[in-house]
Amino acid sequence: MKIKAHHILIIAAIILVGILGSKYTDMGMLWYNTELIKPALVPAKWVFPLAWNIIFIATAISLIMVWDKGHEAKKFLFFKFKTSPDQKFWLIIILFVLNGVLNVYWNYIFFVLHDFSLAFKEMILLEIIILAKIFLIQNISKPAALLLIPYAIWVGFASYITYQVMLLN
Repeated sequence: MKIKAHHILIIAAIILVGILGSKYTDMGMLWYNTELIKPALVPAKWVFPLAWNIIFIATAISLIMVWDKGHEAKKFLFFKFKTSPDQKFWLIIILFVLNGVLNVYWNYIFFVLHDFSLAFKEMILLEIIILAKIFLIQNISKPAALLLIPYAIWVGFASYITYQVMLLN
């Protein structure tokens, strides 16, 4: 596979999402470790960077696959849309961008603002966007869609944890 300019841009954007998210997380770690009442199901500290690195790598690969194959898609799921395949492709790209923004924003809401209710609602929206991406991508590239399933599972689990934190605090 030949590396293209958009591959580097995608990887850089995902790294930026990770860096910004971790900056907000770092701002609230003392509070998280000392004051926050956490539910019993919160994973060990080492699980978070492992999970997020896997998610970010899988997301980058998925987006690269979609970008490389997106314009080749002739049919789009089993629906007949009045939009062109190019518009559908850009809808998926917009969902990836929105996903990145929401990913960073959740860290700000939770770790900086300590607004558990808003963080939970934002996570539900994030989960919907991830599932929409999987649904929309499946006819462009099944492997690209499958790469996003661990992300959907992780955000579903994290939504449950966030909800429990909201109840406990």
